[in-house]
Amino acid sequence: MPTLDEHLTRLDRLIRAGKGGVARREIEGLAERRVPRDKLADVARLCWRVHAPQIGIRLLHAVVRPPPKRPTEATEAERAEYAHCLARAGADHEAWAILEGLDPERLPRVLFYRMTVLVGRWDYASAVPLLRRYLSLVSPRGYLHLVGRVNLAAALIYERRYREVRALLSDLLHETTLRRLQLLRGNVLELSALSLMGQRRWDRAEELLGEAERALSESEALDELVVRKWRAILAVRRAPKDPRAAEALARVRAEAVERRHWETVRECDRYRAIATGDRARLTRLYYGTPFAEYRERLIADFGKAFEPRESYVWKLGPGSTSVLDLLSGDADGGGRGLKPGSAPYRLLHVMVSDFYRPFRLVELYARTFPGEYYNPETSPWRVHQAVKELRARLSRLRLPLEVVVTGGDLRLESRKGCGIRVPRPCADEAPSRERFMLARLRGEVPGQDFSLTDASQVLGISSRSTLRVLSQGMRQGTVVRIGSRAFTRYRFAG
Repeated sequence: MPTLDEHLTRLDRLIRAGKGGVARREIEGLAERRVPRDKLADVARLCWRVHAPQIGIRLLHAVVRPPPKRPTEATEAERAEYAHCLARAGADHEAWAILEGLDPERLPRVLFYRMTVLVGRWDYASAVPLLRRYLSLVSPRGYLHLVGRVNLAAALIYERRYREVRALLSDLLHETTLRRLQLLRGNVLELSALSLMGQRRWDRAEELLGEAERALSESEALDELVVRKWRAILAVRRAPKDPRAAEALARVRAEAVERRHWETVRECDRYRAIATGDRARLTRLYYGTPFAEYRERLIADFGKAFEPRESYVWKLGPGSTSVLDLLSGDADGGGRGLKPGSAPYRLLHVMVSDFYRPFRLVELYARTFPGEYYNPETSPWRVHQAVKELRARLSRLRLPLEVVVTGGDLRLESRKGCGIRVPRPCADEAPSRERFMLARLRGEVPGQDFSLTDASQVLGISSRSTLRVLSQGMRQGTVVRIGSRAFTRYRFAG
């Protein structure tokens, strides 16, 4: 009978060999038993590596966030693994707050975990210095140093620093081949091909992607699908008008949808839109992506010809007979539906922030109730209550929108067809009450001067509350004040 340490070592080897599915099943069984306190951090680290961060959260929550009647002090390793599990599950703000309180000099992996939070937001520029510092703190001969260098290469390529990454990729390919690390070697071949694609060296990039596909063919992970995605993208970039290239990319996209690899779906749309100049596809991608850095790169890649409109109607299902305005919470300009600031309104805003993927429960909680800690015992119930109320409000508005739960993930769907008007850009958090009030006021007094009293009557709130709304508008530059004291008037800019 192997010891727990031997079992954990075996699981680590399975993951490195690309057998994450086998490892996950064993980890799920292990987590059902009582794990000794001194091994909790080790097991949690395995959890996020096999894409099961929620198990790690459950194991470590009572240690990192102990109840008042059972106080305990978590170690830095326990806090770090708990934070990384939170980040992998979608609660990146709480994760970042924990990681900022840890000392990288004592625990270098803290820097690696901060880096993954930034990469999850597509902020590769900020990730590069963290990775360089991380590499200066870990043993240059260890496996973690090697993984850090692979991640650094990926960040440099995304930032298009091709000259800087050339020698690094060469060293990584030599080392992973020498050490027979097939999974990492496949990743390095893929990155090498991406670097060449960025330099429009199509033939050599095609050769390396073929090698990467062969290296990753036995992996249980999604790496092999990602390589085929890049081969299809390469074909579209080489020949944007070739229908065979477009068909190959569409097949990869369809498989990614089936396998629930949503970032591959997003990337297929991105490169198809840029290669073919498809403005409609690009607009949908822009409004349906919550990451600011990603949207900025979209605009840069497409060129100055793309200018996002003030709003976009996201159409779900066949046809679109009804439209829900996300900013006001009203349907088809009718009576009040969803109260801005309420839990169901915030939940809806989060679910509309990304057109491509469903939302995990941990992420929904973190973004619907910002500033509150996630609790695996009570937080799911609060999300389900918000979902229940949102469904009731949508039914009351007679909107054919449904909140669908599949495999624990939630998303919006419509069988009869419905549209949701999304403001530009769709921010990570729900709009503030003041933003809603400003939008409502602009609709009532378009292009004309108005007084504080006029605005107060339109909004149906006190003069003091109205002044706060107008002050925010002036800070944002959307409201202009004219005159002073008793003669003060206001006007919307533009």
